[in-house]
Amino acid sequence: MVQVFDAPKGDDPVALNLGSMGKGEAWVNGQSIGQYWVSFQTLAGIPSQTCYNVPRSFLQPGDNLLVLFEEETGNPLDITLDTISVSKPPLRK
Repeated sequence: MVQVFDAPKGDDPVALNLGSMGKGEAWVNGQSIGQYWVSFQTLAGIPSQTCYNVPRSFLQPGDNLLVLFEEETGNPLDITLDTISVSKPPLRK
């Protein structure tokens, strides 16, 4: 699967949610973000990992290229590119 997308605005960390996929490898703009194996489930029956970090340094403002090599069955239409909001915990007194 090949998809073109724009980078999210801001400077929060970016994650590719591959929860709808099975097993394979992902690249963004020619840079590997690693192998994914969402179909592998924990004893509780949930995927051990669904979100994969996409370093901001891999992204350009527009026309980013996502390439997936899927080895099983997945639904690429449900993939999302999310930003992760990180905040500092309140100071204890």
